Amino acid sequence: PPEEIEPDISSWTSRIHPEDRDRVVAGIRAVIDGQGQFWSDHYRFRHRDGRYLEVLDRGYVTRDAAGKPVRMIGAVQDLSERISAEKAVIHSRDLMRYIIEHNRSAVAVHDRDLRYLYVSQRYLEDYRIEEKDVIGRHHYDVFPDLPQRWRDVHQKALAGIISSAEDDPF
Repeated sequence: PPEEIEPDISSWTSRIHPEDRDRVVAGIRAVIDGQGQFWSDHYRFRHRDGRYLEVLDRGYVTRDAAGKPVRMIGAVQDLSERISAEKAVIHSRDLMRYIIEHNRSAVAVHDRDLRYLYVSQRYLEDYRIEEKDVIGRHHYDVFPDLPQRWRDVHQKALAGIISSAEDDPF
């Protein structure tokens, strides 16, 4: 019964971050009370050393033949490293975007399909690109008159071949 499960919950809930605690307890309480079969939640949980971990908690309540709660079964997965890595990637991407967009040089970065990922304001100005929102657009849609010889150079570059043409106006 819920009153038998409660002591385990109270010691465990004291380690949930105070800002997450009410939400997490309410979600698990709903499953204990029969309002769902499973719980799944992402929250901060205090480690023995005092720091908070980002965790994913999933579980269910087993019931007896009468439907009364008997036991909680679940697993808690530490997501801290993954979330930290994701934040680092987002920070790096945002920093790169900022540096490129505000660079005093004409800089454009494309993906392997020649779609714009980043572009500096100087690039837009130097190449007289009227539509300023080119991110995601294909390079040849922005420059439809690009000669075939340069399209060939782009394909070679994508294959890892280094080329140069200092005298070509393109």
